[in-house]
Amino acid sequence: MQCPRKCKNKAIIDRVYGVLPCEKCQTKDSKTKIVRPTEGYSVAKSHRVQRARDYHAKDAVQPYLSNKPNPDYFKIHPNQIDKYGVRKELEKL
Repeated sequence: MQCPRKCKNKAIIDRVYGVLPCEKCQTKDSKTKIVRPTEGYSVAKSHRVQRARDYHAKDAVQPYLSNKPNPDYFKIHPNQIDKYGVRKELEKL
């Protein structure tokens, strides 16, 4: 069988990996340097991720902390006070 890279050499047939490029093509591949991505991309990505975390931080606040109502949650979601039935407990705090 011919090399899948369209060169004139024979392909290597492996029982596990199937048809592989010839030795010449594999040698050429091993000489290819892998380029690392620029740092600008990762910095921009980290800023984007941090902005998303800051924007959605309110969604992570839980209604109860140690079996007591969390005042921060009910400041963010005042319409949930009656649903959880914690109006009297919040007035004490």
